Amino acid sequence: MHYPKTALGVCTIAHFMNDGMTVVLSIILPFLISKYGLSYYQAGLIVTCFYVTQTFIQPLLGYASDRTGGRKIYLGLGLILFSISLYGLQFAQTYALALTLALLAGIGATFYHPQGTAIVSEAYPNRRGFALGVHGSGGSAGNAFYPMMIAFIASLYGWPASLAPVLALGLLGGLATIVFLKDTMLLSQKRSLRTELSSALLILTLVALLRSFSYSGMVNFIPTFFVRERGLDITIAASFTSIMLGAGIASQPLGGYFSDKVSRRILLGASLLALSICFPCSMIATYPTSLVLLAASGLALFMSYPIILAIAGDIVPNREMGTAIGIVFGLGHMGGNTIAPIVVGKAADYIGLGQALLLMSAFSLIGAVFCILLPKRKIEQ
Repeated sequence: MHYPKTALGVCTIAHFMNDGMTVVLSIILPFLISKYGLSYYQAGLIVTCFYVTQTFIQPLLGYASDRTGGRKIYLGLGLILFSISLYGLQFAQTYALALTLALLAGIGATFYHPQGTAIVSEAYPNRRGFALGVHGSGGSAGNAFYPMMIAFIASLYGWPASLAPVLALGLLGGLATIVFLKDTMLLSQKRSLRTELSSALLILTLVALLRSFSYSGMVNFIPTFFVRERGLDITIAASFTSIMLGAGIASQPLGGYFSDKVSRRILLGASLLALSICFPCSMIATYPTSLVLLAASGLALFMSYPIILAIAGDIVPNREMGTAIGIVFGLGHMGGNTIAPIVVGKAADYIGLGQALLLMSAFSLIGAVFCILLPKRKIEQ
């Protein structure tokens, strides 16, 4: 009777750790640029190496877990590999080794979302949007907390020391998921990956791709923009990032809750439209208006996240949830995360980082348009 709450609680905490670790690279990127003497394009390539493995491996891991079970094992081992790889960056003596560790960290990060999202969705089939919103708020809390933790420790002891708590939390989180979670899923029948695809799932994947293109381009370079273009201290720059990312703590449960009550596709489209307006305005406005608009951008950005996952859950039955999330999150969300850093980095080398970041808003606007093509109502399981 109480396992759904246990599953939601454990997965929310694990999500906090996993998503907190995903922003570590963006916070230490200014240090890596200085250490290796990198251009913006080379810096973007480090971030791309982190995301590229997630793009292609995540759908396969979701597909495999639907057929083999053991979701908690996948989830726990991923957190452990993720944290060890990030911790190892401080020992990288060459740029090539840093790229390799970024790839390994990306492999570790690949494990979480198909498994964690599927576990929560199965535990709350009738309140999927709300449960995924609560689960998502854990990820947003990690997004907000880790930049402040990294920046604070780095300012006192140097950036290598800031990676020690990243390792400790990742190891504890990985072990906790293995111990406290259960495998309650029904294994899927043997079907090819091709049978899981549908026009609705492909459109949703495209919307996720466009949203993540905006997300990754904005979030990964905001600390670097404020440090190198505005001359701010890394602690202040990280706090700006935390404000934007921390907005998701409130907006994800709200987005999930209201998506259970009204049309998911309309709410998703509205949130992406708001993002395309608020973020460019935040880059142009002066302080403190810019900070308010940056927070509003975060609210719009993260409100859309649980809605996308809830729509994926509406499209497929529970036993295929890992595959659907792997496709939408891997090819969609991580696909955009893979491409955007290179595009922003290359554009920044030519037109400046500020102008390159402004271009990212166009992709969320296009995503809002494609929401019209999504299903009009939930598909009953």
